[in-house]
Amino acid sequence: MSLPCASVTTTRILVTVFHACAIMTTTFRLWYRVRKRRFWWDDGLAAIALLSLCISLVCVWIITDGQVSPSGESKMLHITADWGVVTTFTTCLWFARMSIMVSIVRLAPPALRIRYLALCSSVLFALMWVALLVQKLYLCGHNIDWYDSSTAQCRLASSVAILQVVTDVVSDALLVALPIRLLRNVNLPKNQRKLILSVFSSSVLITLVCVIHIIFVIKPAVSLQTITGQLEIALSLIICNLLVIVTYLYGVIRNGEDIDVGHRNGSVGTHTILFTTVDLEQLTSHPSASYTSTADPQAVKSASDSDSVPTVEP
Repeated sequence: MSLPCASVTTTRILVTVFHACAIMTTTFRLWYRVRKRRFWWDDGLAAIALLSLCISLVCVWIITDGQVSPSGESKMLHITADWGVVTTFTTCLWFARMSIMVSIVRLAPPALRIRYLALCSSVLFALMWVALLVQKLYLCGHNIDWYDSSTAQCRLASSVAILQVVTDVVSDALLVALPIRLLRNVNLPKNQRKLILSVFSSSVLITLVCVIHIIFVIKPAVSLQTITGQLEIALSLIICNLLVIVTYLYGVIRNGEDIDVGHRNGSVGTHTILFTTVDLEQLTSHPSASYTSTADPQAVKSASDSDSVPTVEP
């Protein structure tokens, strides 16, 4: 049974709409962070993902030109564009995930072990990105018979699909588990806790789209493979920005101001934490959002004897 095939026009429209949403949300996020002077590593990773997505969009328009290009693109340009899609797809997807994980690093106070776990997970994500990218570059570069095909597109082996699904499941499991661990140590009302957790948990949607995309890679169905693949990276970038945008809107609606203005104090033992990604305290109507202490009791006692409270900012 043959799979349905979307027209070039349909493919371009859908991909452009997906990417437009991702570009707008990321642009707002970066503008907001720069304006507030809160630009950090997670924003830098999101910016790289945005650049990859924009390049991918241009490449998709080139490779969907068909046999005769109205702009007169050469076959070599089509081949170059396909290489662009292969590399930017993987880069955008994993840099968006790394941005989400680094947001957890930024949010977690140094006194909690979760910060170290998030840092290790970020490194793991980087290794997964390298592994997938090297695998794709090797498979497409080792056998270049696809250069002479009518579509001039590299057909990835099932081994790529298997590795991609495995890494997607592992990464999304970490992106859900670590925020749960973090929120266990934060005193927040249930509705605000659910808000933050739902934002992180939405990364599971990326895996669902990935599974559908892999089906079209194995079949294969070129147009549907392109649509689902581009949807996957656009969705990953949108989800990457949700933590900033949703909490910003919540703060505007609830308090008449965004929740990322200024630094608020929450306590870990006797340590003061300055939130920079999401001001959890501002999400509540309480004067402060407190963390359960995981600090060394002796260190807490020593700090309590001091007249000043040390301030730590990630």
